Amino acid sequence: MSQSDAPDLAATTLLVARFAPNRPDPATLTGDLDLVGDLGYDSVRLVELLLAVADAFALPLPLEAILAGPALSIGALASEVTRARARS
Repeated sequence: MSQSDAPDLAATTLLVARFAPNRPDPATLTGDLDLVGDLGYDSVRLVELLLAVADAFALPLPLEAILAGPALSIGALASEVTRARARS
Protein backbone atom coordinates (compact mmCIF):
# COMPACT_ATOMS: atom_id res chain seq x y z
CA MET A 1 0.00 0.00 0.00
CA SER A 2 1.44 3.35 -0.98
CA GLN A 3 1.53 6.52 1.05
CA SER A 4 -1.25 7.96 -1.13
CA ASP A 5 -3.48 5.08 0.02
CA ALA A 6 -3.05 5.98 3.70
CA PRO A 7 -6.04 8.36 3.96
CA ASP A 8 -8.30 5.76 2.36
CA LEU A 9 -7.01 3.09 4.75
CA ALA A 10 -7.59 5.33 7.78
CA ALA A 11 -11.12 6.29 6.75
CA THR A 12 -11.98 2.71 5.78
CA THR A 13 -10.65 1.44 9.12
CA LEU A 14 -12.93 3.85 10.99
CA LEU A 15 -15.94 2.56 9.06
CA VAL A 16 -14.91 -1.06 9.63
CA ALA A 17 -14.73 -0.42 13.38
CA ARG A 18 -18.10 1.32 13.36
CA PHE A 19 -19.89 -1.58 11.68
CA ALA A 20 -17.98 -4.46 13.31
CA PRO A 21 -20.03 -6.67 15.64
CA ASN A 22 -17.84 -6.00 18.68
CA ARG A 23 -17.06 -2.31 17.92
CA PRO A 24 -13.24 -2.60 18.23
CA ASP A 25 -11.02 0.39 18.83
CA PRO A 26 -9.91 1.56 15.35
CA ALA A 27 -6.37 2.02 16.68
CA THR A 28 -6.14 -1.75 17.22
CA LEU A 29 -7.12 -2.65 13.64
CA THR A 30 -4.57 -3.43 10.95
CA GLY A 31 -4.99 -3.66 7.20
CA ASP A 32 -4.45 -7.41 7.09
CA LEU A 33 -7.39 -8.27 9.34
CA ASP A 34 -10.07 -10.32 7.60
CA LEU A 35 -13.55 -8.85 8.01
CA VAL A 36 -15.26 -12.22 8.42
CA GLY A 37 -12.61 -14.42 10.00
CA ASP A 38 -11.01 -11.89 12.33
CA LEU A 39 -13.75 -9.34 12.99
CA GLY A 40 -16.87 -11.49 12.88
CA TYR A 41 -18.69 -9.79 10.01
CA ASP A 42 -21.67 -11.67 8.58
CA SER A 43 -23.18 -11.10 5.14
CA VAL A 44 -25.61 -8.41 6.30
CA ARG A 45 -22.91 -6.43 8.08
CA LEU A 46 -20.63 -6.73 5.05
CA VAL A 47 -23.28 -5.27 2.77
CA GLU A 48 -23.99 -2.48 5.28
CA LEU A 49 -20.27 -1.72 5.49
CA LEU A 50 -19.80 -1.70 1.72
CA LEU A 51 -22.78 0.62 1.26
CA ALA A 52 -21.42 2.93 3.95
CA VAL A 53 -17.99 2.95 2.28
CA ALA A 54 -19.54 3.73 -1.11
CA ASP A 55 -21.60 6.52 0.46
CA ALA A 56 -18.73 7.97 2.51
CA PHE A 57 -16.45 8.23 -0.50
CA ALA A 58 -19.26 9.09 -2.96
CA LEU A 59 -18.06 6.28 -5.20
CA PRO A 60 -19.71 3.38 -6.91
CA LEU A 61 -17.81 0.36 -5.66
CA PRO A 62 -18.08 -2.91 -7.58
CA LEU A 63 -19.83 -4.65 -4.70
CA GLU A 64 -20.30 -7.91 -6.59
CA ALA A 65 -16.58 -8.18 -7.34
CA ILE A 66 -15.63 -7.38 -3.76
CA LEU A 67 -18.05 -9.87 -2.25
CA ALA A 68 -17.22 -12.60 -4.77
CA GLY A 69 -13.46 -12.30 -4.22
CA PRO A 70 -11.27 -14.10 -1.74
CA ALA A 71 -11.19 -13.16 1.93
CA LEU A 72 -11.83 -9.46 2.35
CA SER A 73 -9.37 -7.57 4.54
CA ILE A 74 -9.44 -3.96 5.66
CA GLY A 75 -6.47 -3.25 3.40
CA ALA A 76 -8.11 -4.87 0.38
CA LEU A 77 -11.23 -2.80 0.89
CA ALA A 78 -9.16 0.38 1.25
CA SER A 79 -7.24 -0.50 -1.93
CA GLU A 80 -10.53 -0.90 -3.80
CA VAL A 81 -11.57 2.55 -2.57
CA THR A 82 -8.30 3.99 -3.86
CA ARG A 83 -8.78 2.31 -7.24
CA ALA A 84 -12.38 3.55 -7.50
CA ARG A 85 -11.29 7.10 -6.63
CA ALA A 86 -8.63 6.98 -9.36
CA ARG A 87 -11.24 5.91 -11.92
CA SER A 88 -13.64 8.73 -11.09
